[in-house]
Amino acid sequence: MFRIAVAIALFLCAAPSTYAQTARDTWAQVTKTIVVQPGLDVSCWKDAGRSQITEGPMTMTAVGDGTYEAIIGLQRGQKYNYLFFANAGFPAPGGLMDFNEYYDVVPTSGFIRASTNGVTVNDTVSAYYGSVGLTFDARRILSVPTTIPPGDTLWVFNNFGETPGIVSSFSAFPEGETKIRLVWGDPYGFWGQNGEAFKAADVLAGGQFLIYRSLSESGPFRLIAALDGKENTFVDDSGTTGLAMAETYYYVIRCRDAYEGTNLATDSFPTLSSDSSNVVHATTSGPLIGFFVVQAADWHVIERTRGRVFLSPPEAPPWGRKYEARMVRVYLPPGDLRKNAFIDSGSSNMEKRKRGREE
Repeated sequence: MFRIAVAIALFLCAAPSTYAQTARDTWAQVTKTIVVQPGLDVSCWKDAGRSQITEGPMTMTAVGDGTYEAIIGLQRGQKYNYLFFANAGFPAPGGLMDFNEYYDVVPTSGFIRASTNGVTVNDTVSAYYGSVGLTFDARRILSVPTTIPPGDTLWVFNNFGETPGIVSSFSAFPEGETKIRLVWGDPYGFWGQNGEAFKAADVLAGGQFLIYRSLSESGPFRLIAALDGKENTFVDDSGTTGLAMAETYYYVIRCRDAYEGTNLATDSFPTLSSDSSNVVHATTSGPLIGFFVVQAADWHVIERTRGRVFLSPPEAPPWGRKYEARMVRVYLPPGDLRKNAFIDSGSSNMEKRKRGREE
């Protein structure tokens, strides 16, 4: 008696190709590998004992549209855990470091899109995120359905690192009398908030930082810049965006990964909420609309979470679908900055003030 393997097509993209879910050229320059381990007792990793299916990292094949694939024969009715790795090489593209390896830092819950026909997403139960092994490591899990005919194919569409998180820090300060400079730290994944390997590689290489501005934490906010993922600073200049002295401005920054296309773009017409409960990890691939408002905005609440807020489509309630972002506020004073400046960074619970001479 023997079991016939099912061909598993594991893609590094966000959705089937018919939805034009390609990746940007910068991300396509990064080599990707995959490791697969049978069962859920031992979490997969690069050493051979923890990647028995691939026998160490297996190099994925470039499809040609910025996405990558690996076709592996697996057994029906069996479970496997797997991860991806991104290798920057030399010279490293985007904001990655030369020769550095980046981890597929995934959550411990949520589903991964799959398909039995390679065209439409019709399976949201076979592939998912979960905890594996005695140390409960976060991994991708594939439970191969018994209903798939022997020799047939199951397509699994993976987003490296899942939905991008938020920048690690976000600060703002006046620069001259008509400019505000924004500075932020690189985003990380769902575990390992320290070290180059844990950074969101598909944001730094081919992704973007989206910056919004408002005169109130409740909005409406306007998109003022979409910057390359290798950037970590931006100057908002009154000459181009209409800043005015003696005003307090609120900025929101959000990460977008390297995957393109419009399908599953649930972040259109976003709203903002400071409620952080029940976050669902979803694909963030489509462009954001330039305006949105804030639901139940309270700067004191936002400040306590180091500026952490959540974008949410208006058709979803505040506890529904969300995308993380970070907010900061800054006062642009009139006249001499040495006399009067107020900075309030969402990346810190501290307020820094300098008071000018009293009139």
